[in-house]
Amino acid sequence: MGKYRRILKYASRHRPSFILIFFLTVAASALTALQPWPMKLLVDHVLLPEPVPPLIKSTLNLFGLKPAARVFLLLGTLGGLVLFALNSVLEIALVRAWTVAGRRMVYDLAEDLFTRLQHRSLLFHGRSSVGDAMSRITKDSWCVHQVLDTLCFAPGHAILNMAGMLLMMASLDATLTLLSLLIAPFMVGASFLVGQPLRAAGKLKREIESRIQSHVQQTLTGVPVVQAFGQEDREQERFEKYADAAIAVQQRSTLIGSLNSLSSGLITTLGTGVILWVGASHYLSLRLTIGSLLLFLFYLSSLQAQMKILANVHTSLQGFNASVDRVIEVLDAEPEVADRPGAIELLIDESGLKSALPSATERGIYPAGMSAPQARAGKSQPAFANQPSATAESARIAGTPPSSPSPHDEGVGRGAALSSERSRSSSSQPSPPPEGREGVALPDTFRSGGLASRLTRCLVQFDHLTFGYETGQPVLHDISFQAHVGQTLAIVGPTGAGKSTLVNLIPRFFDPWEGRVLLDGHNLRDIRLKSLRAQVGLVLQEPFLFPFSIADNIAFGRPEAPRSEIEAAARAANAHDFIVRLPQGYETMLGERGGTLSGGERQRLSIARALLKNAPILILDEPTSALDAQTEALLLEALERLMEGRTTFIIAHRLSTIRRASLILVLRDGRIEESGTHEQLLAHGQLYARLHALQFGGGAVARGP
Repeated sequence: MGKYRRILKYASRHRPSFILIFFLTVAASALTALQPWPMKLLVDHVLLPEPVPPLIKSTLNLFGLKPAARVFLLLGTLGGLVLFALNSVLEIALVRAWTVAGRRMVYDLAEDLFTRLQHRSLLFHGRSSVGDAMSRITKDSWCVHQVLDTLCFAPGHAILNMAGMLLMMASLDATLTLLSLLIAPFMVGASFLVGQPLRAAGKLKREIESRIQSHVQQTLTGVPVVQAFGQEDREQERFEKYADAAIAVQQRSTLIGSLNSLSSGLITTLGTGVILWVGASHYLSLRLTIGSLLLFLFYLSSLQAQMKILANVHTSLQGFNASVDRVIEVLDAEPEVADRPGAIELLIDESGLKSALPSATERGIYPAGMSAPQARAGKSQPAFANQPSATAESARIAGTPPSSPSPHDEGVGRGAALSSERSRSSSSQPSPPPEGREGVALPDTFRSGGLASRLTRCLVQFDHLTFGYETGQPVLHDISFQAHVGQTLAIVGPTGAGKSTLVNLIPRFFDPWEGRVLLDGHNLRDIRLKSLRAQVGLVLQEPFLFPFSIADNIAFGRPEAPRSEIEAAARAANAHDFIVRLPQGYETMLGERGGTLSGGERQRLSIARALLKNAPILILDEPTSALDAQTEALLLEALERLMEGRTTFIIAHRLSTIRRASLILVLRDGRIEESGTHEQLLAHGQLYARLHALQFGGGAVARGP
């Protein structure tokens, strides 16, 4: 019963509604008990000449009426109509109050399930189907309504009705009333016999329904692939297979329920026969009138119906027990990645697009090794450009000279390099804004318990990090490196080397098994997730767009952004021109996943979204890999604007897009194979040089600014 108590806690949020329901139930039960009495008056005093009880005589005399047949006919008819009308009004009010309160509970539970599932890690969602999650939220959440109805509302209503009926029955004939109560244990026992089979059938039914929903969701999401490969018939066969299984389980549940109804009906019929035989004997001995016997049989029928409700409580609970278990499973699950107690908060930059669109120099952020006077003299370089100190910086980050044939074996990113870099970090701070010009700073303050720690470098460090998805099978091994503000760090390597896994650790989608990821010396586990992720912008290989308007998609990371900033971000992403050509412009509604736009258009909207978010750390996961040369050129121009002044991590298979990165890490089998600039790695003649030769042919080297 513990799990049912947890579910019933959702009712406490709507206590006033349930107090109203209780009083309505009491009133409805009282009227239900009185409703058959007009029938007794009609039978005993209109159809038959039974003696009129003294209480009824005195009541009629009080109103100046005589105990005649016509008077009883009028009173019986009017009384029946009035009682029926009042009872109907109360039942309608009761059903409405219960429906409103019940649905509120359902949506409260659905909201909690949605919140829990949203906060589960990408690892969990990668292993679970979307259809199963949708089934838990939209269908299993109704278990709170069913549990409250089965455990509280229906039994409570039945008990109140039974109490009123038993009082009336006892006033008519106490012996018959005791006989009526003897039937109840047999009805309850029959229900318990079918409880276990019903529970198993209910669990299997919910699992099959979840599979059906998952199959429909996956098939419709991938319908272009299904149609392209002509697999509609096979997917239809799979659906029919699931549907047949669902029908078979439903038939089993129906058969078990029918057996339960048959046993209850048999017990009820036998009990009614006994009551009728004893009641007829009491009539013959003048202990009961015909009207009283008919009234007792009416109460007996209603009493048995209420007994069935009570007897079916256990059976009904077994039917949706599986839904309760699935809901509790979600509510009990702890997020794999969560805030630690006392986690610090990042102060978010509220300057909006003002710090996203101007150049890095205007924002007071300069490339490493360049001073403010140099920047004012127009000597700034593109975001991909080699910075003057790139060679020395890469050596310090990697902990080995870039020309070493095996940097990882020589101690790539060892702790000594990290420690020495911390001691030298003060000398590599970005220069202040140009004099006389207002510089817009990146988010620069940590706060915790009233204390502040300056975030002046936006330094991202990986410190001996190991991580994997399956126990005992690490994907990344002892990874160590660091990247400063304004630097572009490229990550390349064969498929499956761990590139995407590595960058997914920066917004803390996963927690490492060993080692740490640091932001300006702070372990990411010590920073609140929401404020950490507010500092990270993502542009993925497959941009995900929602079926909202274009403006809402661009402003997804900053819903409060004004239209002027949304349009400015779109212009900077080279998206404004194609947007204004659409029928509704920025208010154009997109299809599922942005399917009404081309790949390049979707990617430019993704870049605009990242621009508007204005995060100081940027992750680009192969943003141009599936685009043609002309579209790629437009995107690279937009990416240059987006990357300006930011700490950028870019994953690329097209090595031409990262030639001017500040540092290139080459991964193989989850380890840093080598690191350095484009030219240094080509001179190495190792893995990077071989990848380059495969793309450009022979030993040709694509050099250039």
